Amino acid sequence: MIRIPDKHLNDFLVSSLGYSGTDRWHPNDQTVAPATTSANGRKAPARNRMLDKGMALYQKLVGSGHVHLPFFLVLDLRMLTEYGYEFTYVTGDLDGFDSMLRSRYENQILNRLLREHRVQQALELLAFHRARQEDPTVDNVAFNIRADRLATILLEQLSPHWPQKHVVNAAHLRGRLLDLSDMEAVTTSAQSWRQRAEALGDDEGGFEALLESFVQSATGAHTGITPVLWHDAVAPQDIFELEHLEALSREYLRLGVRHIIGVMNALPALDPHDIELREEMSEVESQFMDDSYYPTGGFSEITNRGSFENLVLSELIYMGESAGLSADHERDIDLFDLRFVEGELLFYTRDSGQLFRKRRTLRLVLDMRRTLNIKYPQHPYQLGTMVAGMVLALVRDLMLLFANDALRFHVHILTGPKSEDADRLCETLSILLESPIQHGALEITVEQDLVLETLGAARRKTYAIIFTADPTMVDELGEDLTELRTASPPLFSTLIDLSPHAASRPAVPHVLQLEAQTGAIEDLKHKILLHIMGAHRQSAARHQDDDEA
Repeated sequence: MIRIPDKHLNDFLVSSLGYSGTDRWHPNDQTVAPATTSANGRKAPARNRMLDKGMALYQKLVGSGHVHLPFFLVLDLRMLTEYGYEFTYVTGDLDGFDSMLRSRYENQILNRLLREHRVQQALELLAFHRARQEDPTVDNVAFNIRADRLATILLEQLSPHWPQKHVVNAAHLRGRLLDLSDMEAVTTSAQSWRQRAEALGDDEGGFEALLESFVQSATGAHTGITPVLWHDAVAPQDIFELEHLEALSREYLRLGVRHIIGVMNALPALDPHDIELREEMSEVESQFMDDSYYPTGGFSEITNRGSFENLVLSELIYMGESAGLSADHERDIDLFDLRFVEGELLFYTRDSGQLFRKRRTLRLVLDMRRTLNIKYPQHPYQLGTMVAGMVLALVRDLMLLFANDALRFHVHILTGPKSEDADRLCETLSILLESPIQHGALEITVEQDLVLETLGAARRKTYAIIFTADPTMVDELGEDLTELRTASPPLFSTLIDLSPHAASRPAVPHVLQLEAQTGAIEDLKHKILLHIMGAHRQSAARHQDDDEA
């Protein structure tokens, strides 16, 4: 590696601009801010705003360890996030630079990024924040912070593919501004840099060989090198971070949110065909302002469940008709009664809304009285992060599964008298679950004690999913889980044993264990959903039949 001396740094930075993929930074471009006069009467010279923004980001990246990146690549990515779909490429050639090589860089790197769906999502998000500013001529702080962050995310994906040949000292960049009056300065700096590079031991001097190697490495032309995964250039957690950047002002929040979203995305979304749904005939009437209130309106749909005043009149033709189940017609079953028992009678549904909905409450209990800040070698994250990701995945899947029901969630975080981890987890989950919280569908509370017998509700079907790494709690609740299902009101509870020696403990009904092998968290989520739906017996029987077959 060649360390760039401070006296040669300006030529190194300016000469790289000859391979920039856009001309938005050119001195004659409208990005040049006019000269201003300060309060003391001194006149500040005109500055190229995009060059200054690119240099500010370049200083941050070099200071964070990306000491080998060229300035033109940082500037291009920063301008791509600045202009989005208005990003324009170079229209003319520059003496002394390979225009064909620059075109390959534009098409295979910059244009490839612009075609990615999540990159487009991020650019639309940035455009939304830019549109919120009252004066478009004034820099928007919220927009600039997000643009810098998105450019950094993209550069982190591209950084491993740029050859580590030239190294820049971050101290030499402190307070440095590039003065570029015209494009001839780029050509002059390129000629000067080639001479200085030879003196430093760089025979090639220019950026041609480095850019050629970078394009080939990023696109997979080099054998044995993994190319850039373009569809992962911007991940879902990156989109969430850009959207909630003000709320993620602290490092533990930013990292915690990214890791939890990573766990949730690693758990595939629920496919309703994977779970055997058991038909529930019992329904509860929707709550109205008073008992005499009844919605008016016509009928919009036909269903096989409902009240008899909404019965389809054509169903009456089956009354008195024999079902033909026996030769003795005196004892034969009426066809209307048979259709009623089998749930085949047709009813109208009022178009003013559902009168009958199942009301469910799902309580997720996270026991943090025994620390969850431990990590098993077979799993990528700590237990606390994995449990939080599981909570998000369960909320996502159950909202899909019970889309037509009145569903509420309540997250109980159990903690000791003094626990910063519980408060941090509550703050993190509040950011991640902001939407259901604002809609009144979810609540998060931090508690020191919890009596499970009081969680049931007479007018709601209540489920409780308890995560704990405390073997004592497993022993205490293991025998009570079956009784809670038959209590009044009932509580359909499942206990998740996260203790280190859970696999060696004897199997207990309604107690699930986190196994140590890879992919165990995905299997655990599926088992939890089976317990919630009451379909674990049917599923077990089905697998047994498959094994016998």
